[in-house]
Amino acid sequence: MSQQIDAHGVTREFSVEVKPSDHAVILDGGTENARAFSCVLTYGATRMLWFHLTRHLFPEQARRMTALVATAPLSPIDEPGITTHVTLERREDGLLYILGASDVFTWTIRLDDADARRLWAQLDRALHPVGWQGGRTGKY
Repeated sequence: MSQQIDAHGVTREFSVEVKPSDHAVILDGGTENARAFSCVLTYGATRMLWFHLTRHLFPEQARRMTALVATAPLSPIDEPGITTHVTLERREDGLLYILGASDVFTWTIRLDDADARRLWAQLDRALHPVGWQGGRTGKY
């Protein structure tokens, strides 16, 4: 049985940290009402989040941008609690909802467009240290 975790408010102040030794990415943030959250994502889930944000934030350039980056393998993780699936949707309130799932819990964070762009930029720097403009020397 999985537990639902909701960030309870529009999420702000993100940080993204790549943990190469653990094959994971840590996503931290806080909400407008000062609630903090942290979740661990696989590289595949992190890459999926980047792809979803790219499609929503840059629809005209998304096809070109996503074609230039390497993909991450979707491999099973034996550690409970690591987010392996991420989806994104825009709802009637105009916010983007990121929904994540592991084998233990699901989580939801809500973003306005400005914070979604800031999160995208941090994910882009973490996943593509040489940039997405065609460089392929980054590890992820």
